[in-house]
Amino acid sequence: IAVVSISSVNELLGDANYLLGAAGQQGFGALIPLIVDPQLNGIDRTKPIGAYVTMEGIQNPLEDLPGIVLFVPVSDANAVMQTLQLALMAQIEDAAGGLKKVDLGDEAPYFLKVENGWLFGSNKSEQLADLPQDPGTMLNGLDKSHDLAVRINVQNIPKPFRDLAVMQIKQGYEGALAGGLPPGVEGAEGLVDQGLANMESLIQDSNQITIGMGIDKAKKNTFFDFSYTAVPGSKLAQQIAVSADVKTAFGGFQLPGAAVTGTSTQKVAPEDLQQVLSAVDVFRDQVLAELENDPSLNDPQILASVKEVVEIFFDVGTSTAKTGVLDSAATLLLQDQSMTFIAGAKVAAGDKLDTAVRKLVELSKDQPDFPEVKVDADQHKGIHFHTLNVPIPVAEAQLVLGDSLDGVLGIGKDAVYVAFGKGALSTLKQAIDDSGDNNAENSAPFKMVVSVGAILQFMASVEPDETLQSLAEAVETLQGSDQVNILYETIKDGIRGTLRIDEGVIELLGKAVPDPAAGGGF
Repeated sequence: IAVVSISSVNELLGDANYLLGAAGQQGFGALIPLIVDPQLNGIDRTKPIGAYVTMEGIQNPLEDLPGIVLFVPVSDANAVMQTLQLALMAQIEDAAGGLKKVDLGDEAPYFLKVENGWLFGSNKSEQLADLPQDPGTMLNGLDKSHDLAVRINVQNIPKPFRDLAVMQIKQGYEGALAGGLPPGVEGAEGLVDQGLANMESLIQDSNQITIGMGIDKAKKNTFFDFSYTAVPGSKLAQQIAVSADVKTAFGGFQLPGAAVTGTSTQKVAPEDLQQVLSAVDVFRDQVLAELENDPSLNDPQILASVKEVVEIFFDVGTSTAKTGVLDSAATLLLQDQSMTFIAGAKVAAGDKLDTAVRKLVELSKDQPDFPEVKVDADQHKGIHFHTLNVPIPVAEAQLVLGDSLDGVLGIGKDAVYVAFGKGALSTLKQAIDDSGDNNAENSAPFKMVVSVGAILQFMASVEPDETLQSLAEAVETLQGSDQVNILYETIKDGIRGTLRIDEGVIELLGKAVPDPAAGGGF
């Protein structure tokens, strides 16, 4: 039902040396053989290490442990067992069937068997009766694609056991909600039922779940990833397929040189849409009830106006969800002692949203702490821009934002935009010009790019710190290899999430750690 994959010792040591070299920590690299070589005596360093888990023979999964078989390639099995005996302070003795019994004292014993150049170990002696000729093939290439990985083959879990898991979850919900839903979420029974249905589909229709990490020396990055696939043709696979081939209307928001960019573009399956709409309805009722009980809204006319504005906001949100597409993007620009943030999102009934904003400004303009707002300060491509100016009282924040913060709210027929900071309006306009439905770009459901170098250089511009200054200077030598990328994408019958860290980020981290070979750091 599951396998654990670990690359060969040679591959692991090569990747460790690569990382330490990228970090400028060659001194630590020289220490690795001194530390690990004595522990690896007798292991074949060219083949992977792994384990597999099986539920064969299990009658009650709530009481019986699954069978776990560890396999290690060996060139000298006796040397490996001697190392184990010392490390675990265990007694290893001969047992029936050509096995070795590992006695750990009070704990249940483990069993070992040497066969075809592999040392197998298990918590159950019967698992060592019929062993694979080459267990490395059970890893299905995970040892080549990842340094460390775990894969669960959900469909290999017997269906009665999956049914039992579903039953346990449902009983847990029923027990927790025996006295009714908690205060404030009454009426959300349908939402709970839909959540349980989704959980059951995830358990019954999942095919494989894989988690791993590795080093891509060719692309000069370190990655961590997670993926799961559904049974082809299943309800879960159909829901996942909905998010394939999505396009964003905000491609122009991915500005070059930005410290952070992010896009989220997702199609909503009809089943999920109903769940979202149910949640919105519950939240709407809660907000309106809170307004009714707000002592500051004791004027019936003002209360009615506020409720009208709130209703419009919820109506726009509901209309947007019903389009079946949620599309948004944001960018943060950082320069010496200044920042600019822009964001955009698709909405339905933008004209209603604009009406609500105007009414909100009119209702709030006489409040003492309400910022200065200029309605219709500008227009561009049918978008109405409203600006506001907020004083910045904190001296440290003034170094970045100035004496006041300029903010922009733009509302068009089918999109809403927000921006603040230096040159907010002009930067937002440029991003809008570079985006739009007519030049929509293929996109993943979610992606984010963080430039560590841009963030460090900004921090150094506002904080007179010697370490920050040194790191900011080092950024200039990285040639753009300073990013952390987060990607959530669809694959065949599934999804995959990946976190990639550029080599330059490792280098910057290494500069903060003294290298024993160099005698120190800065």
